[in-house]
Amino acid sequence: MKKKVIYWFLITLLFNSSCHKNEKLDLVALSNQATLLKDGDATVQIFINHRDFFVPGLPFNTQVRVLPQSFKVSLMDSAKSNIEIELIKNNWNKTTPISFTLTNTTLGNPMVDQVIFMAGKLINEASQIGEGYILAEGKIEIKELTKARILIELEGNLTKPGTATIPENYVPIQGAIIIKRPKFTPDSSKDLILSLK
Repeated sequence: MKKKVIYWFLITLLFNSSCHKNEKLDLVALSNQATLLKDGDATVQIFINHRDFFVPGLPFNTQVRVLPQSFKVSLMDSAKSNIEIELIKNNWNKTTPISFTLTNTTLGNPMVDQVIFMAGKLINEASQIGEGYILAEGKIEIKELTKARILIELEGNLTKPGTATIPENYVPIQGAIIIKRPKFTPDSSKDLILSLK
């Protein structure tokens, strides 16, 4: 009987550690993955509610638009998972670090950072049922913005679309996105692109 209890305890411990071992961002591994990408593609590691939200290692196609008043990235992978980020602030690229903060009190206030972050994926392709979230509060930082790569890190709390933005509905997010040799949209600011290292 004692052996059975110890056995089940070890199995439970092993199961719990395997469920939680990938909860931490590994920027070194993500950077290594990014070197293998095609130009314009991204590698993504996003934890929502402490779990990998997207298929690990699956590359995302990207579109990047940079303007003096905004930075926008659209990402989609072959499983039809998608991410939309739009950061709005005049002369955003002149700050160091390039950082945007969203709180309940900043929503709709034109004098502060405007942050849009949405993440979604199909969970049943046949019936087109998906799972999606929007950022309720948090911080997004553009850690690197060069012609070679873009590195974005984010953390905060998400809520489901159509759900009231109250803490009881929040789920935590932590993640990073690396885009290799970004391809900028034709309507991007040419001056801004030329200013990148």
